[in-house]
Amino acid sequence: MATPARQTGSAPAESRSFLESLDEVSEAVESGAGLPEVARAAGRALDASVIVVDAASSVLAVACASTEDERAVMAGEGGAESVELRVAELPVGQLRYRPRGEPSPPALLRLVANLIGLEVDRAKAPERATEAAVGDFLQDLLARRITDRENIVARAGELGSDVAAGASLIVVRARPQHPEEGDWRARALTVAERGARGVERASLAALAKAGWTRHRQ
Repeated sequence: MATPARQTGSAPAESRSFLESLDEVSEAVESGAGLPEVARAAGRALDASVIVVDAASSVLAVACASTEDERAVMAGEGGAESVELRVAELPVGQLRYRPRGEPSPPALLRLVANLIGLEVDRAKAPERATEAAVGDFLQDLLARRITDRENIVARAGELGSDVAAGASLIVVRARPQHPEEGDWRARALTVAERGARGVERASLAALAKAGWTRHRQ
């Protein structure tokens, strides 16, 4: 009676390849090599061109073969795809990639994306702390929780802005005209902040919560 031929070696080989690919990305994260090196390791692990962007769609790292390749990955062309990066259910960015051959196993892609998400979160932590401090300061100003001049000048100075000679405050209300992907508020803030700093490098910008009212004499 004929018996099915046994498969020998293929499954262990695939398993080793999977683990070796993941190990390279893990090593880049653990060594603190930085996001660019993590992106390059991810590109090798997935055999793909890779771009990592933050929640505001700012490019953090690129591992592509050429500028044309980079353009296609960013635009989602030529088979390019994207995976949302999340840490503790909070979006921190996107992994945009374009396979050079056969797509990677979904499990490998998911694990690589998780590692990149953690690295993005770690890299952005100091920036988030500063953003939180700026947001608290501006929110306190708008709500008039701080009115003492010396206190205002001191807190602004801690954030790198000298307002001893006076300052101007601009309030902008943004509203999307059509459905937006990702954190559109963060992107709007980035645009506003760049515009303000084009005029005054020490400008401070933050998202303000609704609910404050204009002070009346």
